[in-house]
Amino acid sequence: MRAAVYDRLGSAELARAAGADAVVDYRAEDAASAVRAAAPDGVDRIVEVALGANLELDLRVLAQNGTVVTYAQTGPDPAIPIRRLMRRNLTLRTAEAHRAVEDGATGKVVVEL
Repeated sequence: MRAAVYDRLGSAELARAAGADAVVDYRAEDAASAVRAAAPDGVDRIVEVALGANLELDLRVLAQNGTVVTYAQTGPDPAIPIRRLMRRNLTLRTAEAHRAVEDGATGKVVVEL
């Protein structure tokens, strides 16, 4: 199953067109409950564009051994809850998306559940 969590008008249609099976508007509903309804065991991977703003939600929906990959951040660096990550063997990774785009890589971002 592939899912997308979005916040912009028109993004739901784009996510469905890209193959998302479940689409969640995190500003209009209880996103954690909606994601858990679609993936009761949690999400294996999250591609994050706003780590500081969404870290708590990410941790609530990640499955045991799950991974968050972030490639964008606005504002101050978030506090990373190391013990919460360790207890569930979660992984936090970073990626530089700008270099991939400059090198000609394009495509869609989906999260597999």
